[in-house]
Amino acid sequence: MFAVSEIDKQTWGLIIAELERLKTVLQNNPTINELKKHLIFLLEDITENNFLKDFNGNKDRLIKVITVYGIIKM
Repeated sequence: MFAVSEIDKQTWGLIIAELERLKTVLQNNPTINELKKHLIFLLEDITENNFLKDFNGNKDRLIKVITVYGIIKM
């Protein structure tokens, strides 16, 4: 069964702002411990370890994803 959840413009703005804050953190070359203050790794043993395998590359890819979503401002 599927459901549609609508995100209003104000909420989307808050999401974009939070992503932009995360992008700034990522651009300042944080350590993993600094990054974990702003980002939660679900299934920590798996996701954090995978992120750490290519920490710099993954930070760069995450910045690119945030940048793309930031362009799609409502």
